[in-house]
Amino acid sequence: MSEASTRAVTTFQRPHVHFTPHQYWMNDPNGLIWLEGEYHLFFQHNPHGNEWGHMSWGHAVSRDLLSWTELPVAIWHDDLEGVFSGSVVYDAQNTSGLGSMAQPALIAIYTSALVEEPQLQRQSIAYSTDRGRTWTKYEGNPVLDEGLRDFRDPLVRWDPRQERWVMVLARSSEQRIGIYSSADLLTWRHESDFGPAGAIDGAWECPDLFELPLVDDPSKTRWILIVSLNPGGPHGGSGTQYFIGDFDGQRFVPDSFDAQWADFGTENYAGVTFNDEPEGRRILIGWMNTWQSARRPVVTPWNGMMTLPRELHLARDSRGLRLSMTPVAEVEARRGEAIMPDVLNSDGGFSWQVAHAAYDLKLDLAVNEQTELCVEVEGEDQVSVRYCVRSGRMHVSRAGSGIVPEEFEVFLTEEPSDSRSIRVIFDHGSIEWFVDSKAVTIGIPTALERLTITGSSVVGIGAAHLYPLS
Repeated sequence: MSEASTRAVTTFQRPHVHFTPHQYWMNDPNGLIWLEGEYHLFFQHNPHGNEWGHMSWGHAVSRDLLSWTELPVAIWHDDLEGVFSGSVVYDAQNTSGLGSMAQPALIAIYTSALVEEPQLQRQSIAYSTDRGRTWTKYEGNPVLDEGLRDFRDPLVRWDPRQERWVMVLARSSEQRIGIYSSADLLTWRHESDFGPAGAIDGAWECPDLFELPLVDDPSKTRWILIVSLNPGGPHGGSGTQYFIGDFDGQRFVPDSFDAQWADFGTENYAGVTFNDEPEGRRILIGWMNTWQSARRPVVTPWNGMMTLPRELHLARDSRGLRLSMTPVAEVEARRGEAIMPDVLNSDGGFSWQVAHAAYDLKLDLAVNEQTELCVEVEGEDQVSVRYCVRSGRMHVSRAGSGIVPEEFEVFLTEEPSDSRSIRVIFDHGSIEWFVDSKAVTIGIPTALERLTITGSSVVGIGAAHLYPLS
């Protein structure tokens, strides 16, 4: 790693609007669920140090998805098992018998990664009857064991149509997703497998399966299967692909076996969505990192951060249905007073230089052959993002950062348009860029010391707002 990169890591500041643990290593989000006014975020965590190991479940809660209170470690590793990724459900009908009708249990379904040879991976459960504050491992574990080594990351939801639980989990080295059902969370039946399909140049991990209404016709719905991939992403590292199709409670049948990418950047992995979100929103959080860069040295008390929570939609463009993402509406409550005029006529171009901690940028740009937007983030390392609105081409450079890849290009436009809607969230350690609700997540190696935005357009800009975020 370069000297410049080492300096950047040394002076790295804690993000303002992204979750980071108080200290030590963090990776995949786990067990996302809402209960009694609280959003619960569990996460893969090493309670003993800044490197991967001793996998346990960290735990944090929030009432607005942005301000998090970290709680004690929820589920600990022990001499027999590491506690790998999984999910949490609210057993309202006490199907498991581990709670009661008066006091239903939260049930965590996680992968037991056996410490000793042959290092098998099995599915186990733990339960809590005090709103997730304390957890007990089920004495009858494991609840699902097929004698496999790459058999992990169970995601469980209640299927009201068939009145039973449904699980999707990864047979990682086979590039398959197994689908299972259960009446009580304790005994599981294999229903079917999906895959290989789409991108298969790495291990499949952290699946999620859910139903979404169409934006242009909410009376119709489709099912989305999310599958993370490591490596084999759009830029060679980790990535997250998805499939759109039908699910009848037993089998998932995709409309196409080709991969679509949920994020066109390089630092959004293992994302899953919340159970029981009270407003019916489908909200995703991902780990803002990639395994190709995650193990680089850091000297901050913590190692790892999450993406902003994002609301998912099923939109349509000229190529058909696609998954779109927008930052959750709660971000707007963190805005300060806008520091841009409402309307700018920029025939001669525009340029702003601002210095703050975090920003929310919203631009509506007219499209012509000259339209271009350039963003430079300055710290002890300089990061530049240049986006040509007409072509949809984005070039990202963070040379010397130690983050892989240091340079990459993204093409975000599949169809012509005379305007583009752009939303960019800047924070210490990250840029999250949304072009017409297509996401590009970019990790940066430095605290945000200065943000420079320049652009040119012979037609002009519509609305333009830059909000400081508290």
